[in-house]
Amino acid sequence: MRFLKNKTELTDQQGSAVIEFVFFGLFASTSIAFGALSLSQVQHDQYLAQLAAKQVGRALAMSADYAVLTTEVQAITESLNAQKNEIAISVECLPSCSASLAIQPGAVVQATATFRNQSSVFRIRVLR
Repeated sequence: MRFLKNKTELTDQQGSAVIEFVFFGLFASTSIAFGALSLSQVQHDQYLAQLAAKQVGRALAMSADYAVLTTEVQAITESLNAQKNEIAISVECLPSCSASLAIQPGAVVQATATFRNQSSVFRIRVLR
């Protein structure tokens, strides 16, 4: 009799594991998927900010002329498929340089790019 009693207790819960696995599995998998998508978007934005800062810094260090800077920023904005209000690029030169003076050899060019709240700084020394 004892065996029959345990068997009836088990038959009362028949099929409930399937419902629990589907219910919790569905919610868990969708939350993990949304989390992964948001993390990949943040990583994408950080990568684009880093890429923009590198391109501007290298272009300015190689040409040592501020006239190249505006065309390079426009080219970067177009290549990243970004709106002008999504990306902000600033450039500093140490020791200080102005638009009228050429960048001297040994100066350090620092480019900072911000793309959708993700920013990156790139520094490069001018060799020529």
